[in-house]
Amino acid sequence: MATLAFANPAISVISSPPGSPVDGNRYLIAHSGTSGVFVGKEDQVVERTAGAWVYSGLPAAGQQLVVAQLLLQYNAGWKLAPANVFDTVTALLAATAVYGLTDGASWRTAGRTNAKDGGGCIFQFDSSDTTSADNGGTVRVDGAGHRLKAKAPDPVQLPAIFGMVANGTTDDKAALESMLTWAYGQKIRDVYLPAGDIALGSSVFIPYGIMVHGQLSGTDPSRPGTRIVTRPGASYLNGFMIGFNTQNNSTQDQNANYYGGGVENIQFSDENAGLNTAKGILAFGNNLEFKNVGGRFMLQILKRADSPAYSDNLHIFNPYYSNSVNPTVAQFEISGSGDGLIIEGGNFPPDQSLAISLVFYTQGACFGGVIRQCINGSMYIDARNITIENWHAENSTLKVGADADVKIINSNIGEDIQLTKPVIQMVDSIEGGNSGCLELDYVSFRWAGVDQFTSTCPFDISIGQQSRLVIRNSRRVVNGVYGLTTDCGLRIGQDDNITPIPGWASYADLLSRDGEIMPGYNIVLDHVIPAAANTYLGLFSAETSAASAGVWKLATGTYYYRAVRMYDVTKRIGKTGTTGEVSVTVANTSSFVIISAYSAQRSAGAGPVQGMTRFYRGTASGSYNAYADVPMIAPDPALVMDDGVYIGGVPWISRSASGIDTIYPPDMTVPWRVQGVGLLTNSALVTTQPGNAAAVLGVASDQQVTYSAALTAARSVTLPALGRKGDRVRVTRAATATGAFNVTIAYGSGSTATLAAPSTVAFADFEYNGTLWDLVAKSTI
Repeated sequence: MATLAFANPAISVISSPPGSPVDGNRYLIAHSGTSGVFVGKEDQVVERTAGAWVYSGLPAAGQQLVVAQLLLQYNAGWKLAPANVFDTVTALLAATAVYGLTDGASWRTAGRTNAKDGGGCIFQFDSSDTTSADNGGTVRVDGAGHRLKAKAPDPVQLPAIFGMVANGTTDDKAALESMLTWAYGQKIRDVYLPAGDIALGSSVFIPYGIMVHGQLSGTDPSRPGTRIVTRPGASYLNGFMIGFNTQNNSTQDQNANYYGGGVENIQFSDENAGLNTAKGILAFGNNLEFKNVGGRFMLQILKRADSPAYSDNLHIFNPYYSNSVNPTVAQFEISGSGDGLIIEGGNFPPDQSLAISLVFYTQGACFGGVIRQCINGSMYIDARNITIENWHAENSTLKVGADADVKIINSNIGEDIQLTKPVIQMVDSIEGGNSGCLELDYVSFRWAGVDQFTSTCPFDISIGQQSRLVIRNSRRVVNGVYGLTTDCGLRIGQDDNITPIPGWASYADLLSRDGEIMPGYNIVLDHVIPAAANTYLGLFSAETSAASAGVWKLATGTYYYRAVRMYDVTKRIGKTGTTGEVSVTVANTSSFVIISAYSAQRSAGAGPVQGMTRFYRGTASGSYNAYADVPMIAPDPALVMDDGVYIGGVPWISRSASGIDTIYPPDMTVPWRVQGVGLLTNSALVTTQPGNAAAVLGVASDQQVTYSAALTAARSVTLPALGRKGDRVRVTRAATATGAFNVTIAYGSGSTATLAAPSTVAFADFEYNGTLWDLVAKSTI
């Protein structure tokens, strides 16, 4: 037998020679029953050399044989020598069961069940322990009752030492749970799992304080290389594959309120078994941390249990999922009570599957939580003092429960035509009292098309009658479209998702920058709106009753208006009719005031009518007791809405019917608010294609004039007479603008720039410095 046979001395001990010995074979001669050439050679080592047997001789007490330091003669007989290396733990246990052992002696194994499985370590004999059970990993018991214990095992090797194979089919449940139990008993916090697919046939329970680390993928270091997967026919208690601080995936362990523990770099998957009921983690306890945890084809990835127990400082970092089994079940659900919740860096699918749910339970809701830096992911929140920061959502929605207090800040919500309901809905209204409150600060709703909000989803937000909505510096924009409706106020509806909030739409742009809706659909701006009553309380009031709760109405009557253009970029002031006065009858609806003939219709490309208009209003012809200065961007005839309190989003100001008003020129250094369309300095590009004619430009913050037709005479471009600092104009002459005639642009104080016929394209750029136009660039390409 070859030398390596001594790795298993139980089969190396013989009493008679083998029938066909080979040079190099070594044997230990049995202590009794020997025969043939081995007679009288008991306890000696024999080696076949040059066709003959060579003996080591009878050892003296304490003599160590030079046979890979396998055996040691000690007093009464041979003992297994320390520092021997065995191929497997199996071989080691077979050897220790046969020979006597010295307390404290240790041996090294190359593997657990084979030399290459990575489950080898140093084992040490503990003669004082006669009761410990064999846990299949760090404590092994041989046939003679010897307790061999792993000595300082490498934490990364522990799974292999306990026999985990992570091949996706073998059930690793027993090995994993044994490893966790041993780590908990040793007060070891960090437990490491191998890369690969760890298949579980039933639930595993993790003691408090244990932090389970998976491995990162070798091909994508941002994703786990450790997966916990389902097995066909598997049965999980209450559906959960892993239970934190619980013994039955239902109620908490007695120590579940202690601190610490969690999971890192692990993905759950029900892709292969396809049970469609598998859930990842059920967790109790404080200061739990789940980092880079996700799943595929899972019913649910993580739930903070709803049993009546607190769970403070629960932290979830970089959660994700794909291919959820049931889109109505939250992949990350936080039930019950818990303060200091943090969910950060979530990367969720851009669809309506429910990513996060904060659910009210018997002991209350979450308090003081934050959800930040997440991409997509629909949410349901019924919790207090929850802040959503930097949420970038596409085709995802938020539902706010009756008991919720939610604030969204610095977020961008991009939707498309798939939505048929508002992107944010305040739900579960309670008539007679509801503490639900939603606040939006610097939130933009980005729509796919101009007509989206009228054809598929009529509102951005819907609220219940008992809800409170506060909005600051928010807006709705439309992708890739520049026009009067691209940058405007949010559309707010009632909780039926059909009926608008009375009085909101007429000045939605103003309210979206600083507005509030109180219970009863009372709209609050910078003034006090009278309480709803059954009688009219002025021009703009409300009535509420069982038949018409919260329905706003306008006082009826006829009002007389007159308008004067205080500032017109073309210096043309017009009136309507001989007196410049129009009358409008108000009857329970907002009034449109149309005053035509401000100026002649402008030519294409000259920009919309821009300027400041003073409107006067009175209850008798020629007697005006209110006025408002309205900045406007609009075509002729100008159209504004008077809802009784505001005209074009600007409040009416009382005046003496016969008084004289001072008209101040507008401050051109600051942006103007414009009804329904944001600011006068909007980003809409005004493009003019004058053919081969001259071009006279009106005010716009960004303009382009392009000559692309053959010129039949010299042409001039007249820059706007007035502008604001930073306004820009580019004049371009393409190669198709043939002819020997120049295009001339006057700028500055008597300076001119000319564009001759180019071979490809020529252009000149101008910028307004606050006083004059400057030539900042001119080039021929």
